Amino acid sequence: MILSSADCKNEEHWFAMRVVGYRVDNVVRKRLDEVGIRYFQPMHEVIRRRGEKVKKELVPVVGGLFFTYGLEPDILQQCAKCDGKLQFIYPRGYKITDRIIIPNVEMENFIRVAGANGSAYLTAEEADRAIGKKVRIHGGTFDGVEGKLVSKGRGKTLIVEIGVMAVSAKVAPEVIELIE
Repeated sequence: MILSSADCKNEEHWFAMRVVGYRVDNVVRKRLDEVGIRYFQPMHEVIRRRGEKVKKELVPVVGGLFFTYGLEPDILQQCAKCDGKLQFIYPRGYKITDRIIIPNVEMENFIRVAGANGSAYLTAEEADRAIGKKVRIHGGTFDGVEGKLVSKGRGKTLIVEIGVMAVSAKVAPEVIELIE
């Protein structure tokens, strides 16, 4: 969803944002924690080898992608304190004052699935190619989450899409309710 700044000044929304600069994600996360702005950055574990040592590290799925929640003026004020490293994402062909806003329900579902261990991340294009039906999950970690269902071999995969990206996770067939 794309809204103009004038449309969203008095309501809290999830905004798609990006970090400008090399390796500044940690700085921005720390700053947002300090000022109390709610945010989400999709992360996943990778195994890195540094010389003889092998260790797991938590890294961003898409470097520089953040989702922040709050009033637009508050977020703009805090962005200024991040030395311009955190910026709103606005779609090509729109004005710089237009914002990409993710509806609350879609973002909450995305966070629940993306935050679960064993999730696999997909780009929006990969998710578009997934043919499936809309379903709701009952029970377990994903209780109440709605998304598209894709059959892969014997297992089932739930894809939750929010326009900017999508995430998938394996779910047991017995907890799936068909909505459409």
